[in-house]
Amino acid sequence: MEDIYRARYGRQPIGQPAEAIVLYAQESDYQAIQGQDAQLARLSASGNSGYGIVVLFDEGRPRYEVGSTLVHELAHLLNRRALGPLLPSWLDEGIADDLAQSQVSDAGRLQPGTLGGLTVRYGARIQMFGPRSALQQLVVALEEGKTLPLPELLALDWSSFVSHEGSLSYAQSSFWVRYLLDGEGGALAPKFHAFLDAIAAGEPPAPEALRQRLGRSWPELETGFRAWVLAQREDGSGPAPSATTAGGN
Repeated sequence: MEDIYRARYGRQPIGQPAEAIVLYAQESDYQAIQGQDAQLARLSASGNSGYGIVVLFDEGRPRYEVGSTLVHELAHLLNRRALGPLLPSWLDEGIADDLAQSQVSDAGRLQPGTLGGLTVRYGARIQMFGPRSALQQLVVALEEGKTLPLPELLALDWSSFVSHEGSLSYAQSSFWVRYLLDGEGGALAPKFHAFLDAIAAGEPPAPEALRQRLGRSWPELETGFRAWVLAQREDGSGPAPSATTAGGN
């Protein structure tokens, strides 16, 4: 993951990896640990991380789903080593989900920029799971005008982030990160990398600082992001396979 992180975000995590991973067989044992943290106890989660430790559970969950949770939590620890502590929620969770939503090859290698999850089609009916479901949720929210304006999303503290349409905040943040890296043929990626470099150097990660680095107005960014997300949708007429199980969240 360190090589993938460096290649995708342009940042080298500091120090040597020394994370400990605790995998519980039973969800109840995991929840007993999660319940000891007042902030985490009220959340529905399948994993968490902090102080160099990743904790998650198995109990019959699909293998790809457990792997996705592991990637998400490890990404938080890499963020801390590569960018520093106290990152804004959109960035910390957006990067973690950007990686966790990726497909995993048969050899077990993460493929950043791809979209894992599951799409099942029954005639005209389509059902999506994992990252594909998150994309569909974001598409619907954009079409119905239910997403937060980017400056507001980027300014949310963690408590507001997880309480305000929590799953939508995650989806909007992860695909916003993907847009900055992959949208428009990668045109914004060098500027986003420069923003990450500035954060690592100690500059405040303010929304306006990102906008200035990108060199565009908020309306221009909103328009570009919306167009890119809508172009990613699956409507049953595209080339997506009838069932894809790699990746997941």
